[in-house]
Amino acid sequence: MTADRPGARGERVGGPPALAVVVAFALGLLASMPGVGAPQSLSYQYRGALANELTYRSLRSDSLLNPQNRILDLSAFSDRVVGDLDLRASVPGVADAVFRDRAFYLTGNGSLDGFQNTVEEAYLRFRFGSALLAEIGKRSLPEGVAYSFNPVDFLRVPTDLPGTDPDPAQFREHRPGQYLVRLLADVGPLTLSALYAPRLPDVDSPFINEEHQFLLKVYSLIRGHDVSLYLYRGTRWKGGASWATVIGRALELHAEASLQRGSDAKVPVASVIPGDAPFHFRRENGDDLIPRAVVGGQYTFGNGVNVIAEYFYNGQGYSRAEFSRYFQFLDAAADGTLRGAAALGEATRNLESVQGQHFFFARLGDILLPMKVRLVAFGVLNLEDGSHLVSSEVSRDWGDLRVTVGYDGFLGSRRSQFGSLPVAQQVRFFVRYFF
Repeated sequence: MTADRPGARGERVGGPPALAVVVAFALGLLASMPGVGAPQSLSYQYRGALANELTYRSLRSDSLLNPQNRILDLSAFSDRVVGDLDLRASVPGVADAVFRDRAFYLTGNGSLDGFQNTVEEAYLRFRFGSALLAEIGKRSLPEGVAYSFNPVDFLRVPTDLPGTDPDPAQFREHRPGQYLVRLLADVGPLTLSALYAPRLPDVDSPFINEEHQFLLKVYSLIRGHDVSLYLYRGTRWKGGASWATVIGRALELHAEASLQRGSDAKVPVASVIPGDAPFHFRRENGDDLIPRAVVGGQYTFGNGVNVIAEYFYNGQGYSRAEFSRYFQFLDAAADGTLRGAAALGEATRNLESVQGQHFFFARLGDILLPMKVRLVAFGVLNLEDGSHLVSSEVSRDWGDLRVTVGYDGFLGSRRSQFGSLPVAQQVRFFVRYFF
């Protein structure tokens, strides 16, 4: 988990004809439905937000990834002007059309500076009676019951849409969806869903639809227990399950786990080509069974204060030996040569893979302070190397205007997961207007 994602690829502006076809198809189909022309049969709603997100960053001059800031060329201050739009139209009981977009202009982030626009979702939903539903288009489908990590969120892709806010909830809310077709059906006590996302080269957002994907899900409420089973096929087969239950009125417990053959993580390997960068990242080709699991719970007090605690085991995280080799490669690449700079640049683009195996997460939320100020704080601790992320923010609403001030620290030794990041700490000042 990294708040400032210096290696994340920026979302490209525009999109392929596929998106235009989806939008045109949505509007045409809704307009052609019987009775849609009657004002009372078509409902719509919209919401949006305009924001300015200013972040001051304390950069590590001795960073193994970004020595003397030569690789990323980050500024101490970064600023992002953000516009969010959410449009929904509905023919009650028949069909819905959903369009969500995030656009922003970024400065202070080196090569990522400039205007970027991402259509997060653009899809149609059709209802066939009360038991059958179909969806088609670009759809974001976060899965899982945990707050911090979600092993069963098989459609998740890396993204820099949340900006410098490290809250895991932001990475679920703002991410590009996949182009897909999905069917859902209620069969007795079960809800069955099946989706297919085709491979679409050069689609409008990085990392989405890079391969053919299938996902089957079975959900049931069994004596107060929410139970889901998953079967996924992309590059490899994956299976998973999630469970959640509420005890009394204040305590919730949950767990989720996945199992797959082979790891998705990329590891650094020495280059064998003379004159090439000293190392490259590649996926391991092993056939080992890789488990990932989260167990935790949350408690809400009578005054609304919420406490979350979770333990995460990441079976495809780096072992101690892999971390040691990773840092040795970074040391060797910090030689000031173009070859070394190319290797470090590749390392910053693969931070998604540089994770540990054992984590503890805790969050304290919705604490009401004087003058109607709200406080939220959370932390992520790598239980192996002791490095950690601590984050806190206070916010105050004045009608539709919200002002937020936050602090994030990425703490640990130079040769640790969070301590090796280019940013040591940052202060965020966000102003958002909702409409």
